Amino acid sequence: MAVTKRFGEQHGPDLYNTGFTPWVKWSARDRSNAEVKGQNCQIEIQFPGTTKATYKSAACQGEVGVGDRIYRKPGAYTISVVDRVSGASGSKSFRIE
Repeated sequence: MAVTKRFGEQHGPDLYNTGFTPWVKWSARDRSNAEVKGQNCQIEIQFPGTTKATYKSAACQGEVGVGDRIYRKPGAYTISVVDRVSGASGSKSFRIE
């Protein structure tokens, strides 16, 4: 998974301002690390520390931009992605200042 800046300013590696809105990209992998294609996944993207609801998708690859500024307070945050079918997961941590 990858998290990049959709809106806001990047102040350093994994460091953004309070106007930051993320762009999240995922690609499910099987046990041999081969990319899984199609609509046979159960992807959940969580935004702990915010009021943003869990994003859900059957797409094994995709990307989604969060449409609102959910990181308004300085602090450390992590976005988590899990595929409920395979149990595979990933996360990306960053800071807001």
